[in-house]
Amino acid sequence: MKPQTGINPAPFTGNDAVQYARITKGVIEFLKKNQNYEPAIDDEFIDQYARAIIESRKADSFLCQNTTTEYTYTTIADGKTKLSKIMNDNINQLGISRRNRLHNEPQTDIMAKIKEEIEEGKKWYPTN
Repeated sequence: MKPQTGINPAPFTGNDAVQYARITKGVIEFLKKNQNYEPAIDDEFIDQYARAIIESRKADSFLCQNTTTEYTYTTIADGKTKLSKIMNDNINQLGISRRNRLHNEPQTDIMAKIKEEIEEGKKWYPTN
């Protein structure tokens, strides 16, 4: 069996697969632009981050339905909180891996660059 390399959009299909590719490509391009992309280290964090964004957007669609009950709302809100933590953890891990490779640049600068790109990254995954 051949080992899997790179980032794989499975199990996403259709629009989710397109959005997954857009998110991961955007993050990777940002990292490459800053000469900080190391696939062996970064791909797992980028993958988890992209998946969490897509699942969070799916949860949003449930919250906007008229049939949402109080129980459904609290369950989905709890899930979104967990997804948000996953996203933040992965961004922090990307920053930490950068810090370990770039001894002369403080982690706060690296984190600021990554967070700035994430804010800009909203264009990678349209909300409508």
